[in-house]
Amino acid sequence: MPPSSSSQLSSIENAGAGLAPPVAILLISVEPSGVWAVAAAIANPASTCCKCLKGKMATPFSERRLLDNNKLSGSIPSTLGLLNTLEVLRFDNNAQLTGPVPTNLNNLTRLTELLRAMLSFDTSHLANCNLTGPLPDLTGMNELMYLLLDNNKLSGSIPSTLGLLNTLEVLRFDNNAQLTGPVPTNLNNLTRLTELLRAMLSFDTSHLANCNLTGPLPDLTGMNELMYLYMNNNSFSSSLFE
Repeated sequence: MPPSSSSQLSSIENAGAGLAPPVAILLISVEPSGVWAVAAAIANPASTCCKCLKGKMATPFSERRLLDNNKLSGSIPSTLGLLNTLEVLRFDNNAQLTGPVPTNLNNLTRLTELLRAMLSFDTSHLANCNLTGPLPDLTGMNELMYLLLDNNKLSGSIPSTLGLLNTLEVLRFDNNAQLTGPVPTNLNNLTRLTELLRAMLSFDTSHLANCNLTGPLPDLTGMNELMYLYMNNNSFSSSLFE
């Protein structure tokens, strides 16, 4: 099944007898001969994983979409916000992705992980990413547990709607030096957070020096499971826990 080019795959044919079984996991790789090698397995939950794609990103089509470690370029399509069955979405280590984060992500109410996803870039996987614009409104994503937004060029203030996501356990977006303004005062609603590591309050010296966050330190009453809190290299106006 050779593709028309090394960066395009338009269809997959069923060479067996009868109807093809429902594909839950789709793994695609390129052999040394240049031929696509496709392996499908029946499993649950559904996922799609590929390490060899180039070009603009198409709209994902399954519950779990894994597009990390490719050479995807261009902006993130807003049609992702229409896939309300998505549970896990990853495409870290695509350094050529540019532009803003889609504003309709709050439609993805089933997401339990936004791990290394359109908002999520781990330092070791995608340094100097070019995602820009404000942080999106995540209202309604009531099952979100992990939100990683580090190492991008996100700008503007931190939305207070983050304080409504009381299922969050890990929150990170260090190394976004263009973030400005105060820290939301309703963070004490996030009682399940075990790490606020390199998050909206968490900026490690080596990752986000000279950040522009201002205003008083927020009240963290009720965050009884919080283990790590990094707030250095900002411009907070109050003394520690007045």
